[in-house]
Amino acid sequence: MKRGTRTLLEPGNEAAWAQINDEHDQERKAATGEMTVAERVDRGLVLSELAHEITSALSAAGSRGGTA
Repeated sequence: MKRGTRTLLEPGNEAAWAQINDEHDQERKAATGEMTVAERVDRGLVLSELAHEITSALSAAGSRGGTA
């Protein structure tokens, strides 16, 4: 049976792998203290956006009576 979704291992996912590799590099740099100030600000913005998305989702779930 053929699935409608593609896996990351299939050809044509170079952009996704590039993003994964960039994120891995940022995590490694953060763990070893190698990030520049600009990189730390950028990473902080990404983490802040993720926190906002999570908080919004939890708030929406709570207002609907659901559980997260």
